[in-house]
Amino acid sequence: KSTLSRELGAACGLPVVHLDRHYWQPGWVASDDESWRRTLDELLREPAWVMDGSYHITLARRLERADAVVFLDLPRRICMMRILWRLVTWFGRSRADLAPGCPEQWDGEFVRWVWRWKQDVRPWVLAELARPRPEVMQITLRSPRDVAGFLRGVRDRGPGPGGG
Repeated sequence: KSTLSRELGAACGLPVVHLDRHYWQPGWVASDDESWRRTLDELLREPAWVMDGSYHITLARRLERADAVVFLDLPRRICMMRILWRLVTWFGRSRADLAPGCPEQWDGEFVRWVWRWKQDVRPWVLAELARPRPEVMQITLRSPRDVAGFLRGVRDRGPGPGGG
């Protein structure tokens, strides 16, 4: 989702907001509920953005401000391979989509969360996306090929009204 959001932001000429960068504090310390709510309120007040994150608890609030949602519904094996690739590539270093002081590390709890996402979180997300919101365009991408085609279409339209 981080790579897609960066590429989408570049294609649309929009700033990219990685929610992980704002939620986590140095040392992988989670934000408390009140400061996270305030931070999210500030981020949502911006006039335009591409925002990524799996914070399903905040999905309804984000959809209130969004004009489109891209739902990555990739197979578990792809998600797990990408976790492994990210771990090997970034181990011990902080990525740009994370807060400083949050180096990539093995996190068994996170791996379990990703492994169980389809059972535990996906039904909740699908129910939220099914709520009537005619003003929010919904795009579901189920494979790397879908993602590549979607990005190609966005790039072909270019940034600007009706094109980003």
